[in-house]
Amino acid sequence: MIERSSNSAQAILEGANYDAINAILDAVETVFLSIAVEHRLRGIETERWRWDQPEIVMSWFPVPRSTDVGKNIRIFVKMGGPTHFICAVESNAWFDEHEGDTIVRHWGNFAGSTVNITDPRSLAALESRLLKERIDRAYDQFSSSTEIAFTQAVRLFSNGHPELIEQDVHLVVE
Repeated sequence: MIERSSNSAQAILEGANYDAINAILDAVETVFLSIAVEHRLRGIETERWRWDQPEIVMSWFPVPRSTDVGKNIRIFVKMGGPTHFICAVESNAWFDEHEGDTIVRHWGNFAGSTVNITDPRSLAALESRLLKERIDRAYDQFSSSTEIAFTQAVRLFSNGHPELIEQDVHLVVE
């Protein structure tokens, strides 16, 4: 998963570069929407600046709902220095199993690669192409295979306390 080690210096840099980061998120959202159209995804949801963090996430379930496997692509933007930005790309798939009054959430994670962006307000053609390639690769990781390896699991108790559990699951999806 993408590591988000926030500190006050990072938050100050992000705040000072809000417009530039927002321009990157705009470019990513355009790529997300093109993927949704290309693959006929329905019921997609996008979320930006999640918990005041500079990221954008596109989530979806298959429609018609042949399985209960949710999927998402997440892009996190962080400052790579005073004048450039780093976009980290990952994709996730998950499903829930109900066991009494608890839920076991299984998920798989594909930590993709990163893209360096030097000027977000006018993304260079190479940067735009690399960003789209990384997002396409993240999409393909869980959406083009018929079997997904869910390598992590957590038991969610009704009181809100989670417990990590050791349980690998391989699920065949349509």
